[in-house]
Amino acid sequence: MNENESDIFQEMQTGDIKTFRAKLTAAIPDVGSKVLNEDHMGLLSIFFSFQRTMEGVRQRTPDANDWEKVAFDLETLIDLTERHFRTEEEMMERCNHGYLSAHLAEHHVFLRKLEGYRDALERKDTKEILKLKYDLFELFFDHVNITDMKFKDEIGRA
Repeated sequence: MNENESDIFQEMQTGDIKTFRAKLTAAIPDVGSKVLNEDHMGLLSIFFSFQRTMEGVRQRTPDANDWEKVAFDLETLIDLTERHFRTEEEMMERCNHGYLSAHLAEHHVFLRKLEGYRDALERKDTKEILKLKYDLFELFFDHVNITDMKFKDEIGRA
């Protein structure tokens, strides 16, 4: 984790949402595709919503409304992620992206983790759900900044 990521994660943990949102939005790079960039920002908005919800869950025993909001955010995150990955994978196939297998494997890991959090939500496992806030965010951040950036030069051919 580089210094910029460390600062962002620290602000994420302290709950300073406004600063976190500004720094994170600025830290997500342009991957060379308007569609993919917009998807990344949409996914970030769900992470922000989820973080707000989880701050409330962390501070008290979650009630039915909290679980409903967590479920809504998680299902929205899953839907957006699946759609985004389909779009990205189609673009990668069209331009014969050299890292397609590795990239698809990362997508698979991300989606499996989301399914695991769906299972934790069904069990109302607060501790496991709270880990989602950091775990998936870190995967997302690394995926966009490292893996997706390998694709940037090829995206114009997609």
